[in-house]
Amino acid sequence: MMQRNLILGERIMYADAQAPVNCVFTTTIRGRISQANLNTALARLQESHPLLKASIRRNAYGRPYFFADGQAPGIPIRKVQWKSDYDWIAISEEEWSIPFDVDNGPLARVVWIRDTNASQLMLVCPHCICDGVTIVTLMRELLALIDCPHRELPANSVFHSIRQIVPCSAPVNKVKILKSAIHSFVTYLGLSFKKNRVGTTKGKDYLVHWKLNPKATSLLVSRCKEEGISVYSALCVSFLEAFRQVRKEKACNQVICPVDIRRLVPEIKDDMMFAFAPIIKLSIRKDSSPGFWEKARRLKEDINAGIESLNAYEQLLAGEYYHASVKKIVDFLMTEDSGHDFTFSNMGRLNISTEYNSFQIDTIFSATVAFPWKNPTTLVVSTFRGQMDFAFISNTHFLSYEEAISIKGKGLALILEELIKEKAF
Repeated sequence: MMQRNLILGERIMYADAQAPVNCVFTTTIRGRISQANLNTALARLQESHPLLKASIRRNAYGRPYFFADGQAPGIPIRKVQWKSDYDWIAISEEEWSIPFDVDNGPLARVVWIRDTNASQLMLVCPHCICDGVTIVTLMRELLALIDCPHRELPANSVFHSIRQIVPCSAPVNKVKILKSAIHSFVTYLGLSFKKNRVGTTKGKDYLVHWKLNPKATSLLVSRCKEEGISVYSALCVSFLEAFRQVRKEKACNQVICPVDIRRLVPEIKDDMMFAFAPIIKLSIRKDSSPGFWEKARRLKEDINAGIESLNAYEQLLAGEYYHASVKKIVDFLMTEDSGHDFTFSNMGRLNISTEYNSFQIDTIFSATVAFPWKNPTTLVVSTFRGQMDFAFISNTHFLSYEEAISIKGKGLALILEELIKEKAF
């Protein structure tokens, strides 16, 4: 039996039960897969990852906890007939808003879009149990098991308390933790006296998707290496500039960048289901030269400095003092201006095989999630088979679909113009 309190980051990603926050991850398969193999693969995936068999309950004080006693239902499969290559976009937009039965579980479901010799598999999980690394791990294992249901899986890591990932030997400043405890109390008081805003009318969540062809992807990667910067910093500059050009005085010149916590906390293994990512906030420096690559270089310096200053152990421990304020924090995120343009998540090169015994992976689309925050705008990028894939998610109440299309076009044009200066593709 498993019973573990949600940590602060998980409660925020759960929106503390106030709205669904679902991750959707989709792959296109060429070849046939069998119903029996898919059923077996999902059952074995649940056996390997206890959170996939969990429900969410609340204790006497209202704090939610994961509970699993081995009695959860199997992961459900919704079958859909393939009509076009773009079905997955409309279905993703549906799946974002369909709540899970968290009282009974399971905390996962699959949509199977079927054609004669092709399929699209969509894995859907609440964000409170998975980040980008987790959902890639789940998809990788699921595909391997569909291909060979009796394949041995490695024993996946789990944690049962915050102290398993923040050991007593962790480098933390006790004075900072004490200050965090005091700050949590002040935050609670401040939010308690703050007059609640009436919730704004919810618009329509939407997804804008595109790919960068392999030749352009390769050229972008090589050019960034030559300039001594990351592709991430170059894309940050191009899309911050695009927001400025499209939104003008509404643009904030700020992007929120989630950092893979596994880089900072080695106790959190790659195969461990986890949902919290510390963030850094970045802006194009006003004192930067007008050159694109110089701006990206300065931004890369700020990324390195921001990551260097993070102490994820302290953030994890400090978060335990904020549980009394979670509902008010979520209310704040849903109703207050954010001060940033978008959140930018980089899933990197996806560690998923392309060839299997009975099928092959044609493509994988970047994971998507529609946050219920006042500013839900998120850009997700991943790379598979040498091709960059982009998912741009927002809500019409905050950013019109037409604005999103314009930002996409200008963001791409800015960076492609820089590449064309160097070499035509």
